[in-house]
Amino acid sequence: MIGMTLFVVTEIAAALGAAAWAVVGALGLAAPGAFVVYAIAAVPTVVLGWIVARLAYLAETDPDTMAG
Repeated sequence: MIGMTLFVVTEIAAALGAAAWAVVGALGLAAPGAFVVYAIAAVPTVVLGWIVARLAYLAETDPDTMAG
């Protein structure tokens, strides 16, 4: 559960980081503007990471999916 959650969150962070990097490059932003764009991209990364972790935990602790 933990390994797969980390993998998915890493992929989300990489995709949003690449998108933010592309926006910064396309707009030609200096360091302060780049930090703002990266901070904005960090918010959905954290939210989506939390959702993925919560769903993985719920799936692993659901008694209906336990072998028994």
